[in-house]
Amino acid sequence: MLGLIAGRLKLMDWPSVTGWVSEGGAKLGTKRAPPTEDQLSQIAQRLKEFGIQALLIIGGFEVTNLPNLAH
Repeated sequence: MLGLIAGRLKLMDWPSVTGWVSEGGAKLGTKRAPPTEDQLSQIAQRLKEFGIQALLIIGGFEVTNLPNLAH
């Protein structure tokens, strides 16, 4: 999340993520706290700036409720 806010993106394909199933979000540098409202605004700006039209959301209960926070 902080990398996205800072504009640090990396194109990834299937071969680049092979074997991640056992490692969870550690490879992505994620943490277990949902973004604040201010961070959601910054994330939305970056998604628009980089032309990202969809997200693959990986996580548990907290992350599944994020789309509700964004509305």
